[in-house]
Amino acid sequence: MLGAAAATAFLAGVVAADLHLLIPCALVLVCCVMLLHRRWPIQPVLSVLLLLGAFGSGVLCALHGRPWLPHDATLQQSRFFEGIVVSVPRTYPTMTQAELHLTKPVTTTVTALFDPTFEIEEGMQLSMQGNVRRAMRPIATGRQTVFVLDVQSARVTGSMANTPQRWRAMVQRTLRDRVFSAVPEPAGSLTLGVLTGDDALMPPQTRATFRRAGLSHITAVSGWNLSVLAGVLEAGAGRWLGRRSLGALTLGVVWMYAYLVGMEPSVLRAAMLTTLSMVGLLLGRLRAPLLLVLWATAVLLLWNPLLRFQPGFQLSVIATIALISIQGRVKQYPRWLQVFLVACGVQAAVIPATLYWFGELSLIGPLANALVEPIVPVVMAGGVLTVLAASVHSALGQFVGILPWLAGSLVTAVADGCTWLPGANMLMPAPSAVPVVLFYGVGLAILMWDQFFRIRATPCPS
Repeated sequence: MLGAAAATAFLAGVVAADLHLLIPCALVLVCCVMLLHRRWPIQPVLSVLLLLGAFGSGVLCALHGRPWLPHDATLQQSRFFEGIVVSVPRTYPTMTQAELHLTKPVTTTVTALFDPTFEIEEGMQLSMQGNVRRAMRPIATGRQTVFVLDVQSARVTGSMANTPQRWRAMVQRTLRDRVFSAVPEPAGSLTLGVLTGDDALMPPQTRATFRRAGLSHITAVSGWNLSVLAGVLEAGAGRWLGRRSLGALTLGVVWMYAYLVGMEPSVLRAAMLTTLSMVGLLLGRLRAPLLLVLWATAVLLLWNPLLRFQPGFQLSVIATIALISIQGRVKQYPRWLQVFLVACGVQAAVIPATLYWFGELSLIGPLANALVEPIVPVVMAGGVLTVLAASVHSALGQFVGILPWLAGSLVTAVADGCTWLPGANMLMPAPSAVPVVLFYGVGLAILMWDQFFRIRATPCPS
């Protein structure tokens, strides 16, 4: 319980610093410790000091992790720029997007938009001509100013890419080429998205349909992908390897896969959660899943505080907590009903955050997710088999590619059919940050009370 409380206090400190509610949150934290003193095995003074220390660490993490922006005039008056590509580029039908660390005229990070025909890779040094404009995106404190560089022309002046980055770019190109050569659209871009999280080449109409149907998360690499990966390793190597060797192999493959797909927020959270779970199993110290999620979130924010501003990271954490909280309560129902209830619960849990970030509400999401849940694994398995078959011969790859094409086309058909239902998607005004944070804070407090005071501990799934 104390570990969960410390992780929660750290996260509360991060949120309190962003919302400028330091003193009220600290007082509430002290009051909670004093009220729960009778159930705690240690002295209340030590509890208060420990949790206030964790709270203060969260505040310092948030203050240290606030993005710094240079003077607007310096950037907006410039027309010539030099910089280094610091993220995996995403090529969409109308543009290529990448994060750029500028070295001239100032040192800062911007979002750069290139012509889709210009091929760039992570680590490239570029000399560019273009225009910088201000853009606004929502964060916990309201709105954050970011700079977008519209690149008119660019040339490569060098490369600072290391060996792992070049390997990742080569593997991603190989996967993309083999999937698209064997799986026709729209299933091809969906298959690539399920495998690597790269849905940039998905047609805009299909992307909009998936968003309205509440299925955008399908192409976000998350814990589901890592669970499949760990299951395959256990089935294939479990007979020959001991528990510790298999655990070490699983961790290595999980983090290699996370690096391959670009270290997106959702896969980072899932990889950290898998690591903590595996370490607990190897040490023989099982922990409640909720505790692992809280600590995984805290560790990731210590590593990169700016992750908290990314909607993918927030939605991934919320959906994971909702998933582990609901699954244990629906085991007595038939499998088909479990799938539907879990989908409804997760969709309901992410509604406030979805409204805050996007201002949209998908009412058909639970039904659409329940329908495609058994099909998506076929898409992923078919995509892997297609890539392996295409490595042998292109004709064999096209033959095997029929499987992900059929499954992907069925998923797309479900999304199309669901969006045609009346009232499937609604546009609503975005709420402010404070009520959203209060909603999730109260919900987390209820879950922690139920998890650690009534049930005490739930073994981690193997």
